[in-house]
Amino acid sequence: MARIPVKVEEERLRGRAVGLFKKLLPLGLAAVLTLQFARMDESRKRFLLHMLRQVPYLPGRYFA
Repeated sequence: MARIPVKVEEERLRGRAVGLFKKLLPLGLAAVLTLQFARMDESRKRFLLHMLRQVPYLPGRYFA
């Protein structure tokens, strides 16, 4: 079996690490946001949900 040059092997491992990072980053971010939301008091939750419901209307209102 032919040996893979060290530089090529390092690039392949770096590519895998970047791919894994890109997959885990959204999951980690979602977990942090979920925990933060769970720790909020009820009034902040209501405010945030009210603001999120208005997001679909923002582009038309401000960029039309």
